[in-house]
Amino acid sequence: PWAPARPAAAAVPPKPAGPPPELAGGDSGRGEALFFGEKAKCSVCHTLRGKGGKAGPDLSNLVQRDAASVLRDIVEPSAAINPDYVPYTLVLRDGRVLTGLARAEGADAVRVADVNAKETVVRRADIAELHPESASIMPADLTEVVGEAAIKDLLVYLLAEPPTPTAPTAQPDETGK
Repeated sequence: PWAPARPAAAAVPPKPAGPPPELAGGDSGRGEALFFGEKAKCSVCHTLRGKGGKAGPDLSNLVQRDAASVLRDIVEPSAAINPDYVPYTLVLRDGRVLTGLARAEGADAVRVADVNAKETVVRRADIAELHPESASIMPADLTEVVGEAAIKDLLVYLLAEPPTPTAPTAQPDETGK
């Protein structure tokens, strides 16, 4: 009996190696130094490939995104805030005001991480008001602080595929084996 031929599977174009054309000239090494350095302080709040802070979103998945959307998240951090990272303002009964990422700390307390990832634990009984904010706690002036060329370096680093671990190569011993 005759059976119809299967249609050929559509070829998936491979992801081009290296940074996208709009990031030409950017340097991943300088971007890494910026991410973990004191000038941009990205790693104070963000984790990338297992290293960095935990106050903000883990950025390890950025390799799946396009450069334009990642750039927008950097230069306009309040444009689209991940619902898990909406900041809150807490007005305490003693008059203090805290703003940051609020997380439950057991049944009776809240842990608040501020823009510097400094954490403060507050008893729920000490909170007079708690309300969400529409602005991210991520600084919106990073381009002014580090410059446009550095932002390009940072994007190249953030969007680079993580290096694949290589197996150690066997070295010959003294007998040459």
